[in-house]
Amino acid sequence: MNQQALAQRILDAIAGLPVRALLTTGPALDIASLRIPPNTRTVAFIPHRYVFPHAALVISHAGWQTINAALADGVPLLCIPDGRDQPDNAARVLAAGAGVRVRRSTAPHKLRHVITHALTDPSLTHGAKTMAVALAQSDGALAITDALERLANHEKPQ
Repeated sequence: MNQQALAQRILDAIAGLPVRALLTTGPALDIASLRIPPNTRTVAFIPHRYVFPHAALVISHAGWQTINAALADGVPLLCIPDGRDQPDNAARVLAAGAGVRVRRSTAPHKLRHVITHALTDPSLTHGAKTMAVALAQSDGALAITDALERLANHEKPQ
């Protein structure tokens, strides 16, 4: 998805902020060509569950899995949709009051302002935590297990 330039703008925005940041690069980003600020670490991959419970904000292209994982842990999002279903996903995050959205072309100084605001806006944290409660109440794995048990017992579906 050609995210090298976007990743650099985000890194430039984060540089100097009083935060610890983690950039997951996946196979697509070439970290050798990125300027990594001192407050940022990079990894190719790390499971969301290891990081999100400790995060104050997730910056994402608004992919469905990342949104669900962040909201399950009550973490607000800064959505930077790139295409496909991502604009709709970002709209849903905004509608839930669980994050903010910027354009892919947003300049580093504007990104820095949005990041700072998102980190200090209690309404975003409240929206994300409200979504965490809602997601916890609708455990898909539990619902599937219950349905399979009913089938195994020849019961009617609910």
